[in-house]
Amino acid sequence: MFKKAFKQKSQISLRSSEKKKFITELRTLFPALTDADIEHINSFKENLTKMKVTTIKEEIVEIFTFDKIPLVIDLIDLNIKLPTVFMCWKFPHIVPQITTESFVLNKLQNGADLFFGGVLVQGLLSDLTDFQTNQPVYINLSKNRAAMAVGLSLVNKKDVLSAGEEHQSGKVVKIYHVIGDFLYKLHPEPSIPEMGLPDWAKTNEAVSENKDDVTGEEKSNDPGANSDLQEEESEPNAGAENGEKSSEEVEKERLNEILEYCFLKAVKTVPKNSYPMLPATFYANHVLTSLPNGEVLNIKKTKWKKFSVFLQEKSLQGIIKLQTIQKGDFTIAGVEHDHKLIREFIDPYDNKPVVVEPVSKTDKPSMLQIFSVSAATEPFFAKFGLRKNDEMTRTDVKVRLNDYIKRENLVHPENMENVKLDPVLYGVLKGEEVISRADLLTKMLEKMSIRYKISSTPNVVHKGKMPVIDFEVCSRTGNKKVTVISNLESYGVNVTNFSKELQQRAAASTTIITPTGPDKKGPQVQVQGNQILIAVNILKEKHNINEKFMRGLDKAPKAKKKAR
Repeated sequence: MFKKAFKQKSQISLRSSEKKKFITELRTLFPALTDADIEHINSFKENLTKMKVTTIKEEIVEIFTFDKIPLVIDLIDLNIKLPTVFMCWKFPHIVPQITTESFVLNKLQNGADLFFGGVLVQGLLSDLTDFQTNQPVYINLSKNRAAMAVGLSLVNKKDVLSAGEEHQSGKVVKIYHVIGDFLYKLHPEPSIPEMGLPDWAKTNEAVSENKDDVTGEEKSNDPGANSDLQEEESEPNAGAENGEKSSEEVEKERLNEILEYCFLKAVKTVPKNSYPMLPATFYANHVLTSLPNGEVLNIKKTKWKKFSVFLQEKSLQGIIKLQTIQKGDFTIAGVEHDHKLIREFIDPYDNKPVVVEPVSKTDKPSMLQIFSVSAATEPFFAKFGLRKNDEMTRTDVKVRLNDYIKRENLVHPENMENVKLDPVLYGVLKGEEVISRADLLTKMLEKMSIRYKISSTPNVVHKGKMPVIDFEVCSRTGNKKVTVISNLESYGVNVTNFSKELQQRAAASTTIITPTGPDKKGPQVQVQGNQILIAVNILKEKHNINEKFMRGLDKAPKAKKKAR
């Protein structure tokens, strides 16, 4: 319901009478709330507000918030009130919980409902879990009981447990709200809590431990044997009581920290335009290369066991964006560089912030053409988890278009080079319903914002058309010729250093002057004589600037013909 942005119609603070009515309704709607819970909610009364919004499907929803944190959603058209994930975190027993696995959560975030096949049946075998049809429920994970999604049950617990294979494709829960959606983003600083195992899993562990104890007692009825056994077990039990950790636990925690460190260093240093990237590539080329000297990472010995599980957790935390490419596989679509963990990350091994490594003096700089998602193209790129102002190269755009054409089966049946525009692409590009692949790419790029980045000076960014380096040959007093070179700073060229280099190579005096024309960016360099050829060579050799970004080369002196 909140996968796409909604429109806010109004927001008001509740009057005292409305607050009392709201709290009374909560007690009726969610009978699992205790008197202590209601008393705690009463403390929210001073800052309770009601926001009325309309979803992308024109559904009217009222959202009750406390200090900008959504607590309850009222689906007006359906006459249904549901707690948000934040409310479920605060009061974990407010509604029944249904457990699934992290890979299923990824599908819920993409707009799917919870099906029979996604329910972890072990979680329903406990008496602690029970629900009826049309009852609010929340979805959690086998490793974390914190609510990840909220919805309305379409069946009851008995239906799920008695369902045969023929019912495995049916829906169990209609999902209305999930972490990462736009309702979730109303929270100023959302952070998924680690709340431990679900209640049913804790019960299973306790039962297992009790069985082990009983089995141990029944092995011998001899008092002497029991006495010896107690003495042997006294030391480890004492250690556990004192809070001491085994060497295996210490090693696991150390490896967990190393993986977290390598991941944060990698996402901070990998350029934005490197995405999308396969997890295997990211792990081999960036995570492992971030290991501190002398360290070895065995991911199987971490608490995550698999890198895919680790990435899914980071996706839930909002650090990275994952995009499903085919069943069971996904790619890293991008990184939220504004996330608090990335912004505040400092490399403890060199005690300074990690930044993208600058181009070394021996490397030639290059100019990169960057396209960013505009308001017009956002509906298309949103399919890949991208938002307005997200950047990519021309190749990235082409890859996404080709992926979308293949995924949505848009190839024209009579001509493989033509594409049938679906409503999404047609809404972005307008015009014809059938278009060639080449024209599709061109028109998509035209709709995007364009900018240029110079690798040697990452802070130099130009929006729109890039100014060319302009060469002019002018006459001064006494008919002396001079060459004036403009727009050097636009390409990251240090004008002072360039002027000295040109002076040495041309054996002629140079001067830095102030430009006069509106199309001239930054200071100009003036050199005696027609020195275009020498200046071009410096720009190509030292700054890796292609001649296609230069104007006035036709004014260079012609090479003299050799005498026969």
